Amino acid sequence: MQHGLQFMSSMMKVLEKIQATQQRNIEKAAAMAATAIAGDGWCNLFGTGHSHLPCIDAYPRIGSYPGFRPMVELALSTPNYMVTDNGLLQGTFLEQVPGYGDVILQSHQVEPPDCMIIFSNSGVNAVPIDIALGCRRRGVPVIAITSVAHSSSTNSRHASGKRLMDIADLVIDNCMPPGDALVSIEGLEHNVASGSTLASVFIIQAIVAETAAKLTRMGKPPLVLHSHNRRDAQEEAAHTSMELNVQEYGRRLGRRLSRLDTRMV
Repeated sequence: MQHGLQFMSSMMKVLEKIQATQQRNIEKAAAMAATAIAGDGWCNLFGTGHSHLPCIDAYPRIGSYPGFRPMVELALSTPNYMVTDNGLLQGTFLEQVPGYGDVILQSHQVEPPDCMIIFSNSGVNAVPIDIALGCRRRGVPVIAITSVAHSSSTNSRHASGKRLMDIADLVIDNCMPPGDALVSIEGLEHNVASGSTLASVFIIQAIVAETAAKLTRMGKPPLVLHSHNRRDAQEEAAHTSMELNVQEYGRRLGRRLSRLDTRMV
Protein backbone atom coordinates (compact mmCIF):
# COMPACT_ATOMS: atom_id res chain seq x y z
CA MET A 1 0.00 0.00 0.00
CA GLN A 2 2.81 2.37 -0.93
CA HIS A 3 0.67 5.17 -2.31
CA GLY A 4 -2.01 4.88 0.34
CA LEU A 5 0.70 5.32 2.96
CA GLN A 6 2.07 8.26 1.00
CA PHE A 7 -1.31 9.94 1.31
CA MET A 8 -1.54 9.19 5.04
CA SER A 9 1.96 10.50 5.66
CA SER A 10 1.39 13.66 3.59
CA MET A 11 -1.96 14.29 5.26
CA MET A 12 -0.47 13.90 8.73
CA LYS A 13 2.18 16.48 7.87
CA VAL A 14 -0.55 18.92 6.83
CA LEU A 15 -2.46 18.38 10.08
CA GLU A 16 0.71 18.73 12.14
CA LYS A 17 1.51 21.99 10.35
CA ILE A 18 -1.98 23.30 11.11
CA GLN A 19 -1.50 22.41 14.77
CA ALA A 20 1.92 24.07 14.86
CA THR A 21 1.05 27.28 13.00
CA GLN A 22 -2.70 28.00 13.19
CA GLN A 23 -3.61 27.67 16.87
CA ARG A 24 -3.70 31.41 17.52
CA ASN A 25 -6.03 32.11 14.60
CA ILE A 26 -8.23 29.14 15.48
CA GLU A 27 -8.62 30.59 18.96
CA LYS A 28 -9.45 34.02 17.49
CA ALA A 29 -12.07 32.41 15.25
CA ALA A 30 -13.59 30.65 18.26
CA ALA A 31 -13.77 33.97 20.12
CA MET A 32 -15.62 35.52 17.17
CA ALA A 33 -17.99 32.54 17.00
CA ALA A 34 -18.65 32.61 20.75
CA THR A 35 -19.42 36.34 20.65
CA ALA A 36 -21.88 35.82 17.79
CA ILE A 37 -23.62 32.84 19.38
CA ALA A 38 -23.77 34.38 22.87
CA GLY A 39 -25.32 37.48 21.30
CA ASP A 40 -28.15 35.33 19.86
CA GLY A 41 -26.62 35.51 16.39
CA TRP A 42 -25.16 32.87 14.11
CA CYS A 43 -21.73 31.65 13.26
CA ASN A 44 -22.57 31.10 9.58
CA LEU A 45 -20.64 28.56 7.52
CA PHE A 46 -20.40 28.65 3.74
CA GLY A 47 -18.60 26.77 1.01
CA THR A 48 -19.23 25.60 -2.54
CA GLY A 49 -18.56 22.16 -3.98
CA HIS A 50 -16.70 19.93 -1.54
CA SER A 51 -16.12 22.98 0.66
CA HIS A 52 -19.69 22.62 1.91
CA LEU A 53 -18.70 19.41 3.72
CA PRO A 54 -16.92 21.03 6.68
CA CYS A 55 -19.98 23.28 7.05
CA ILE A 56 -22.28 20.34 7.73
CA ASP A 57 -19.59 18.63 9.80
CA ALA A 58 -19.85 21.54 12.24
CA TYR A 59 -23.63 21.28 12.66
CA PRO A 60 -25.85 19.35 13.01
CA ARG A 61 -23.91 16.32 14.17
CA ILE A 62 -22.91 14.56 17.37
CA GLY A 63 -20.88 16.84 19.61
CA SER A 64 -22.21 20.00 18.00
CA TYR A 65 -24.67 22.59 19.25
CA PRO A 66 -27.01 25.37 17.99
CA GLY A 67 -25.39 28.62 16.95
CA PHE A 68 -23.43 27.27 14.01
CA ARG A 69 -25.49 27.59 10.82
CA PRO A 70 -24.44 25.83 7.59
CA MET A 71 -25.54 27.77 4.52
CA VAL A 72 -25.76 24.92 2.01
CA GLU A 73 -26.92 25.84 -1.48
CA LEU A 74 -27.74 22.52 -3.16
CA ALA A 75 -26.99 23.76 -6.68
CA LEU A 76 -23.49 24.73 -5.54
CA SER A 77 -22.82 21.90 -3.12
CA THR A 78 -24.01 18.54 -4.43
CA PRO A 79 -22.14 17.45 -7.56
CA ASN A 80 -23.84 14.04 -7.57
CA TYR A 81 -22.72 13.25 -11.10
CA MET A 82 -20.29 14.59 -13.67
CA VAL A 83 -23.29 15.26 -15.94
CA THR A 84 -27.14 15.37 -15.75
CA ASP A 85 -28.78 16.37 -12.43
CA ASN A 86 -26.58 18.52 -10.18
CA GLY A 87 -23.66 17.89 -12.48
CA LEU A 88 -20.14 19.12 -11.93
CA LEU A 89 -20.50 21.34 -14.99
CA GLN A 90 -23.41 23.25 -13.48
CA GLY A 91 -21.76 23.65 -10.09
CA THR A 92 -18.48 24.97 -11.44
CA PHE A 93 -20.40 27.39 -13.65
CA LEU A 94 -22.64 28.69 -10.88
CA GLU A 95 -19.80 29.41 -8.46
CA GLN A 96 -18.53 31.98 -10.99
CA VAL A 97 -21.85 33.86 -11.36
CA PRO A 98 -21.50 37.48 -10.15
CA GLY A 99 -24.12 38.56 -7.63
CA TYR A 100 -25.21 35.04 -6.67
CA GLY A 101 -23.54 35.42 -3.28
CA ASP A 102 -25.48 38.62 -2.55
CA VAL A 103 -28.79 36.84 -3.10
CA ILE A 104 -27.68 34.01 -0.80
CA LEU A 105 -26.85 36.48 1.97
CA GLN A 106 -30.21 38.20 1.58
CA SER A 107 -32.10 34.91 1.76
CA HIS A 108 -30.23 33.86 4.92
CA GLN A 109 -30.61 37.30 6.53
CA VAL A 110 -26.94 37.49 7.53
CA GLU A 111 -26.44 40.49 9.83
CA PRO A 112 -24.68 41.52 13.06
CA PRO A 113 -23.97 40.07 15.57
CA ASP A 114 -23.24 37.16 13.21
CA CYS A 115 -19.86 36.09 11.98
CA MET A 116 -19.14 34.17 8.78
CA ILE A 117 -16.72 31.29 8.17
CA ILE A 118 -16.03 30.70 4.47
CA PHE A 119 -14.30 27.55 3.26
CA SER A 120 -12.54 27.80 -0.09
CA ASN A 121 -9.33 25.93 -0.77
CA SER A 122 -8.45 28.07 -3.79
CA GLY A 123 -9.98 31.30 -2.51
CA VAL A 124 -10.40 32.66 -6.03
CA ASN A 125 -13.98 31.87 -7.12
CA ALA A 126 -16.70 34.51 -7.45
CA VAL A 127 -19.43 33.29 -5.10
CA PRO A 128 -17.32 32.83 -1.94
CA ILE A 129 -15.69 36.20 -2.61
CA ASP A 130 -19.09 37.87 -3.10
CA ILE A 131 -20.21 36.31 0.19
CA ALA A 132 -17.15 37.78 1.91
CA LEU A 133 -17.61 41.23 0.37
CA GLY A 134 -21.31 41.22 1.22
CA CYS A 135 -20.57 40.33 4.83
CA ARG A 136 -18.05 43.14 5.11
CA ARG A 137 -20.66 45.60 3.81
CA ARG A 138 -23.09 44.33 6.44
CA GLY A 139 -20.61 44.67 9.28
CA VAL A 140 -20.30 40.90 9.69
CA PRO A 141 -16.73 39.69 10.36
CA VAL A 142 -15.34 37.13 7.92
CA ILE A 143 -13.11 34.16 8.71
CA ALA A 144 -11.50 32.48 5.70
CA ILE A 145 -10.32 28.88 5.84
CA THR A 146 -8.22 28.55 2.71
CA SER A 147 -4.93 27.39 1.26
CA VAL A 148 -2.64 30.40 1.40
CA ALA A 149 -0.10 28.61 -0.81
CA HIS A 150 -2.64 27.78 -3.52
CA SER A 151 -4.37 31.16 -3.39
CA SER A 152 -1.04 32.99 -3.58
CA SER A 153 -0.06 31.01 -6.67
CA THR A 154 -3.04 31.95 -8.87
CA ASN A 155 -5.11 34.94 -9.96
CA SER A 156 -8.61 35.67 -8.70
CA ARG A 157 -11.64 34.89 -10.88
CA HIS A 158 -13.58 37.72 -9.21
CA ALA A 159 -14.10 41.03 -11.03
CA SER A 160 -12.42 42.88 -8.16
CA GLY A 161 -9.22 40.92 -8.64
CA LYS A 162 -9.29 40.09 -4.93
CA ARG A 163 -8.92 36.68 -3.37
CA LEU A 164 -10.79 35.50 -0.31
CA MET A 165 -7.74 35.90 1.90
CA ASP A 166 -7.45 39.55 0.80
CA ILE A 167 -10.94 40.33 2.12
CA ALA A 168 -11.28 38.27 5.30
CA ASP A 169 -10.84 39.76 8.76
CA LEU A 170 -9.10 36.54 9.82
CA VAL A 171 -7.37 33.90 7.69
CA ILE A 172 -6.80 30.32 8.82
CA ASP A 173 -4.40 28.51 6.52
CA ASN A 174 -5.41 24.91 5.84
CA CYS A 175 -1.74 24.36 4.94
CA MET A 176 -2.55 22.48 1.73
CA PRO A 177 -0.07 22.71 -1.17
CA PRO A 178 -1.13 24.24 -4.50
CA GLY A 179 -3.36 21.86 -6.42
CA ASP A 180 -4.81 20.11 -3.33
CA ALA A 181 -3.94 16.52 -4.34
CA LEU A 182 -1.11 14.97 -2.32
CA VAL A 183 0.06 11.77 -4.01
CA SER A 184 2.34 11.52 -7.02
CA ILE A 185 2.35 8.29 -9.04
CA GLU A 186 4.91 7.42 -11.66
CA GLY A 187 3.28 7.51 -15.08
CA LEU A 188 0.61 10.03 -14.04
CA GLU A 189 1.04 13.68 -14.93
CA HIS A 190 -1.01 14.99 -12.02
CA ASN A 191 -1.25 14.12 -8.33
CA VAL A 192 -4.22 12.20 -6.88
CA ALA A 193 -5.92 12.08 -3.45
CA SER A 194 -7.07 15.50 -2.24
CA GLY A 195 -6.68 16.56 1.38
CA SER A 196 -8.34 19.96 1.74
CA THR A 197 -11.64 18.59 3.07
CA LEU A 198 -9.87 16.67 5.84
CA ALA A 199 -7.79 19.73 6.69
CA SER A 200 -10.86 21.96 6.85
CA VAL A 201 -12.81 19.50 9.01
CA PHE A 202 -9.80 19.30 11.34
CA ILE A 203 -9.88 23.08 11.70
CA ILE A 204 -13.63 23.52 12.11
CA GLN A 205 -13.87 20.86 14.81
CA ALA A 206 -11.09 22.62 16.71
CA ILE A 207 -13.14 25.82 16.43
CA VAL A 208 -16.30 24.00 17.61
CA ALA A 209 -14.45 22.67 20.66
CA GLU A 210 -12.84 26.00 21.58
CA THR A 211 -16.10 27.89 21.04
CA ALA A 212 -17.95 25.54 23.40
CA ALA A 213 -15.34 26.17 26.08
CA LYS A 214 -15.61 29.94 25.63
CA LEU A 215 -19.42 29.89 25.76
CA THR A 216 -19.31 27.82 28.94
CA ARG A 217 -16.89 30.27 30.57
CA MET A 218 -19.25 33.09 29.54
CA GLY A 219 -22.04 31.40 31.49
CA LYS A 220 -23.85 30.35 28.31
CA PRO A 221 -23.06 26.64 27.95
CA PRO A 222 -24.25 25.24 24.60
CA LEU A 223 -26.97 22.63 24.16
CA VAL A 224 -24.77 19.75 23.02
CA LEU A 225 -26.28 17.21 20.66
CA HIS A 226 -25.02 13.88 21.96
CA SER A 227 -25.20 10.43 20.43
CA HIS A 228 -28.65 8.95 19.96
CA ASN A 229 -27.21 5.85 18.30
CA ARG A 230 -27.13 3.79 21.47
CA ARG A 231 -29.28 1.39 23.43
CA ASP A 232 -28.46 2.10 27.07
CA ALA A 233 -29.29 4.42 29.95
CA GLN A 234 -28.26 7.44 27.86
CA GLU A 235 -30.75 6.82 25.06
CA GLU A 236 -33.60 8.90 26.50
CA ALA A 237 -31.27 11.79 27.35
CA ALA A 238 -29.90 11.70 23.81
CA HIS A 239 -33.37 12.02 22.31
CA THR A 240 -34.11 14.88 24.69
CA SER A 241 -30.94 16.64 23.55
CA MET A 242 -32.11 16.31 19.95
CA GLU A 243 -35.49 17.82 20.79
CA LEU A 244 -33.81 20.72 22.60
CA ASN A 245 -31.48 21.29 19.64
CA VAL A 246 -34.41 21.41 17.23
CA GLN A 247 -36.26 23.87 19.47
CA GLU A 248 -33.27 26.16 19.96
CA TYR A 249 -32.28 26.13 16.30
CA GLY A 250 -35.89 26.84 15.35
CA ARG A 251 -36.10 29.69 17.86
CA ARG A 252 -32.97 31.33 16.48
CA LEU A 253 -34.05 30.83 12.88
CA GLY A 254 -37.61 32.02 13.47
CA ARG A 255 -36.38 35.16 15.18
CA ARG A 256 -34.24 36.00 12.16
CA LEU A 257 -36.77 35.07 9.47
CA SER A 258 -39.45 37.18 11.13
CA ARG A 259 -37.52 40.17 9.78
CA LEU A 260 -36.93 38.71 6.32
CA ASP A 261 -36.40 41.34 3.65
CA THR A 262 -37.80 39.90 0.42
CA ARG A 263 -36.95 42.85 -1.78
CA MET A 264 -34.78 41.92 -4.73
CA VAL A 265 -31.09 42.66 -4.30
